[in-house]
Amino acid sequence: VNDAIDIMEYIVVVREEKLGTAHFDVVDEKRRLDVLLKEAGRVRNRKTKSLELLLDVFDD
Repeated sequence: VNDAIDIMEYIVVVREEKLGTAHFDVVDEKRRLDVLLKEAGRVRNRKTKSLELLLDVFDD
C-alpha cells in the first residue's frame, strides 16, 4: 500500500504541473490518493510554496 501511495503522490504532482490543479483528471487522481491515504491512516504531504517564490517564478 505504501508503494502505491508513493506512486499516486508522484502522479498527482506531475499531473498538477502538466494540467493544473483544477483539471478533472487531477481531481480524480487526488480523490483516489485520498482513499488510499485514508485506508493507510496517513495524510497527504502537501508542499507549500511561499508567495515570494511564486511571484519570483512568474517574473522570469
